[in-house]
Amino acid sequence: MKMLKKILILTIIPISLLPSHGQIIRSLDINHAIVKANENRKVLLEKSIATDTIFFDTEFFEDFSSYHYEVVPRTNVWSDQYAFINSTYADSMISLGVATLDAYDQQGFPYYSSIQEVSEADTLTSQTFVFNEMPSDSLFFSFFYECGGKVSCPDSKDILLLDFYSAENEIWVTADTISGGEQMHTFKQHIVPVSDTLIENGFRFRFRNYVSLSMENIPGQDLGKYSNADQWHVDYIQLKSTGNRLELTSIDDMTIVKPLLPSLKELTAVPYSHYALAQSAIERTTIPITYRTIFPERSDIISLVRHYYSYDLGGNKLLRDLQYDENITPYDYFHEEEFFTAGFTYDEADTIGEIELTAVIEALAEDQKLVNDTVKRKEIYYDHYAYDDGTAELGLGIAGEYQNLNKIAVRFRVYRASNNPDTLKAILIYFNKSIDDYTSQSEYGISIRKNVGNIPSDDTLYTSKGFFPDYSLRLNEFARIELDRPIVVSDTFFVVIDQLDSYLNIGYDINNDNLNKIFFYTGQDWENSNSLPKGSLMVRASFGNHSLPLTKTETLEKSQDFKLFPNPVHDVMYFNLYYDNMTTYNIKVYNIMGVMLMNFISDHNSIDVSTLDKGIYILQMTSNDNKESITTKFLKE
Repeated sequence: MKMLKKILILTIIPISLLPSHGQIIRSLDINHAIVKANENRKVLLEKSIATDTIFFDTEFFEDFSSYHYEVVPRTNVWSDQYAFINSTYADSMISLGVATLDAYDQQGFPYYSSIQEVSEADTLTSQTFVFNEMPSDSLFFSFFYECGGKVSCPDSKDILLLDFYSAENEIWVTADTISGGEQMHTFKQHIVPVSDTLIENGFRFRFRNYVSLSMENIPGQDLGKYSNADQWHVDYIQLKSTGNRLELTSIDDMTIVKPLLPSLKELTAVPYSHYALAQSAIERTTIPITYRTIFPERSDIISLVRHYYSYDLGGNKLLRDLQYDENITPYDYFHEEEFFTAGFTYDEADTIGEIELTAVIEALAEDQKLVNDTVKRKEIYYDHYAYDDGTAELGLGIAGEYQNLNKIAVRFRVYRASNNPDTLKAILIYFNKSIDDYTSQSEYGISIRKNVGNIPSDDTLYTSKGFFPDYSLRLNEFARIELDRPIVVSDTFFVVIDQLDSYLNIGYDINNDNLNKIFFYTGQDWENSNSLPKGSLMVRASFGNHSLPLTKTETLEKSQDFKLFPNPVHDVMYFNLYYDNMTTYNIKVYNIMGVMLMNFISDHNSIDVSTLDKGIYILQMTSNDNKESITTKFLKE
């Protein structure tokens, strides 16, 4: 039997150069994060939803650094929502957060469906400008861009365009054209003058890109695979009235440039009931923060203050408030790691934990843009172990001559005392959906194995039947594979995915490095791979028993003491409650997995559920006067 030949494919390459078998890393076919965000926020499908105005004095600025948990452009500044706002795809960001224009439409699907020369793709269009008074100096437009970054670069025939809108002539005028083909890992600045004839009320600008379809063949398949990410990243946009365009090259700012790391080492989530032991074993004692000072004309030392906070979202209380002072140089790059723990404690009365970490840099610096001096991170602990951040930058699988013998394994350690083990109930896998769902017929199986010498044992604790990737799920969600019987595990175990007949496209997160926990088997030996990029396979292990809050109170609805309508509901649902003693109440909404999604106090007879995904939910209302409770189901459509 041939050994697994380690092959890493990071870009689109001709079919004739592909090996007969090997590990394959591919760009994505669908941007699931965009799909999810657009569904939640009911983004319009039209290209333009211009409803707002930007009032211009001397400068406009946008660097996407204050979005934190949002992934689509805000409508107070942008009139369309095709770009993907993120802090994970680009290298060496000017400031935290970029707008990515790629080959995926607003619903996350590719713009192209067949081979063609060039397709029009994303747009990022500003709202309409109103000039309080016409600028006395010239008007210049500046932006930074990067082709590819951490992910796939557009081809040489793919382009990024900057257009200005002539309100008088009601036409768009192309002001700048940038060609792809060069994988960039740093940002480059372009400064473009705005013609005086365009400076009038109604002025707008937009970025747009054109993409071409490249062919990426998966070895061992009868049919080839078409894929190309074509990603452009745009950052630090300025429109400024100045007599000297060089002012735009001399940036005076301090910016945070990387997301915060998880509060636990290696893991992004653990089951809540495992948190206390995990915290004692792998909690970070420092909080890393990466920032830069961009003051090229200064030589004096800057007095800087760094603030760190942690907040218990469930308990609604501040946990940590720390501050560090330091003198720093004015034009430099810094990576600091200061003492900090989240301060979150496990409460056995709860079933879920939620915390938010925040870091802020503060300095007295002239013209500093305070919007990009803050970074936030939210963490939720419920029922599973996770190494990934929930967003796939790439896809991982094994392909080739012996792919029906291949296995992929992920190693997990359980943080529970040996005399108090927990039960493994399900495995969660993030499958990247492909064009035409061609991987939906790729059969796979799951086995659970003990750890022997840091590799999977030959003996299995559990072996599943065959499955196929489930694309009936809502996009951007993990497929949950329930085990036929719970498995009691402790210490270290492996989740093994048996690729039974063809290539599996499993999500791969390149922003959290757990490559040492991923193993491959090709019929002879288990081995770890050093040829892959650092990252985490998006496979999670779910533990414990989490019953839904369905109790005796369901009979209240049947007796017509409680009425909920409309049901199914689209946006707002109302209820009639014939209990005089329930004047104010605590409302909780759970999904069918028992995860609490909403928790608030109300004295109104309506609940806004517009942000929830389609599906079945559990509503629980508890009186704040006598603690009497009502629980019922509703369907969100």
